[in-house]
Amino acid sequence: MERPERPTPGGETCIPNIGERGRQRRLRSGLIWLLAGMALTVACIRASAPPAAFAGLYVVFFMAALGFFQARAKT
Repeated sequence: MERPERPTPGGETCIPNIGERGRQRRLRSGLIWLLAGMALTVACIRASAPPAAFAGLYVVFFMAALGFFQARAKT
């Protein structure tokens, strides 16, 4: 038995699932992660850290991007 095709919501039909307060919270957390990543990058450069230390910064900048994208998409 095959499933009937159902249209998937996308674009303008998506309903935001957070309010303005939640959006501001995610935006603020993205900014905090970004500032932390920049500070850690400067610290790694000053300490002449090995390249593996810079690879660990991926997680910090990923969290910053996640906060910004979630705030923009209101999810």
